[in-house]
Order: sequence, then structure tokens, then C-alpha cells
Amino acid sequence: MVLRERVEGTIAEHDPAVLLFRLVPQTGQSLRRFLARFRVRPGARPVPVRADASRIGRTTRICGAPEGFTPTMHTETAESRHDDALSTGTALAPRPEHRSTRTPIVRRADTALPTRHGVFRAIAYEDVDAGVDHLALVAEGSHQGTGQVPLVRVHSECLTGEALGSLKCECGPQLDAALEMIGTQGGVVIYLRGHEGRGIGLANKIRAYQLQESGADTLDANLALGLPADARNYRAAWEILADLRIEQVRLLTNNPDKVDQLTQAGIRVTDRIGLVVGAGPVNEQYLATKRERMGHLLPR
Repeated sequence: MVLRERVEGTIAEHDPAVLLFRLVPQTGQSLRRFLARFRVRPGARPVPVRADASRIGRTTRICGAPEGFTPTMHTETAESRHDDALSTGTALAPRPEHRSTRTPIVRRADTALPTRHGVFRAIAYEDVDAGVDHLALVAEGSHQGTGQVPLVRVHSECLTGEALGSLKCECGPQLDAALEMIGTQGGVVIYLRGHEGRGIGLANKIRAYQLQESGADTLDANLALGLPADARNYRAAWEILADLRIEQVRLLTNNPDKVDQLTQAGIRVTDRIGLVVGAGPVNEQYLATKRERMGHLLPR
């Protein structure tokens, strides 16, 4: 889906960092590119914004954040029309409680997929809102009917790490390790597209890499470009789990935000299993930033 903007409100007179607008379907411009045009004033104070009934729908607000935090992007729903100040933090994606405004993903195909890690059922899902397709790889003979809590990896797309073998991240080794473990033990790998560069897109990811060559870390490079530290949300993951009738998981992740978002969506995470692979001298600073500034549970 491509979108264009139609301004429904005005910038608050007392704080120019806040903008209320509504997005409407129209050919011409991607949502990510539209959002990337906006720059949030550093140190801006979040202020309440009221959205009246006529503006409820695909409404997004951009708000400044105190110094040391990143701005927060939030999707307004009919249930949240009361005044509220936006929270600040590094996770920018709409949370599961906003699901009422989203189009559910749709299962499109289901086939056997032999791999070097074993045979999986490859189930393709269309995500209309995100404009991408996702994939669930269910290990043959896994969770259904066994009574065991399935092992699940929710994996974000990373072309550079997975297809090109980049050493700047650990994404490729993580995907291989997850497929190997789940191919052996049973479970599901949920591969989420549209998450390149923690949701900023491939071109912006390369732009961030360019800044990192000058000494910026992975978080500051995103912010210097006016982009979120982490724009991912895992709505599609819990919708896929619901489609697979999985209510509880053993989650392969180092990222507590994945645990939080799945838990908020009603998925019970019975165990978090770390996936520490792919570390090396090239990505040492990257992993240190994820550990020290983004809260990832990684060893020192």
C-alpha cells in the first residue's frame, strides 16, 4: 500500500514538535518515506493531542522526546480519544492494544519446504497494512498434538546479513541457528519482512552504515538521520501465532521488547532462550550498543 498525507490538524502553537495528521490511501508515496521527511526537534516536550471522532482512523502523531530518548510514534484508535501524553522510549512501533485499527494478515499459501536444516511447512501471509508478505516456517511434526510448548523464533528480515553475509550484524548466524534448533526440536520460525534495519528500510540502513564509518553507533546513526532507533512492531507475529493456534511459546531471542510485545498481545512466553551467535571484531561495537543502550540481553 502507498499513502499520501492529508493534514487534519495543525502544529500545536506552543510546541512545534507535535503534528497530527491522517494518512489516506493514494498512489505516489510510501508511508516510511513520508514519515522520514519529518524531523523531530531534539529536547522537545511531549504535549497532549486530542483527536476528535472525525479524525479517528489511520491517525498517527509524531512527538518530540526529552534529550536522551528517541521520539515515539503512536497510532490513535477510537478507544484512546482522551487526552494523553505520548510516552518516550526507544521502541516506536504501535503496541498490540491498537489492533482494532489494523487489517488482519491473511494466509495465502502453505507448502512443504525442504532445507538443509530439515523439512518445514512454509506458510505465506499477506500483510496488507505493511505492504509485505511474511513467512512462518513450521518444522514438520512439531508442536501440534505433542502437548509441549513450541520453540519459536520471531526473526526480522536482514538482506545484508542473511543474503550477503555481512559481518556488521549477527542476523544471518541467528537465522541459521534458529532454523537448525527448530528443525531438530520442532517449533516455528516467523520471518517478518519490512524489518530491514530495525524497520527503517534498506536504503536508510546503508545511510546509517555510512554514518557509522564516521564513528556513530547503530542507535545514534538512526537518530542523526531523523529515524527511529527501532521502528519494528511484532503485530504480524502474534497474528501468525494465533492463526497457528499457538498460545504459549519458548521464545528464541535476546530482545526483551519481543517478549513484552508478545506478552501484551496475550501470548504466554514460558521461557526466553538466548541466541548468542555471530559475534566478532567487526560487530563488537554494534553488539555493545544493543546491550548497553537498547537493553538487549547479551553477554559482555
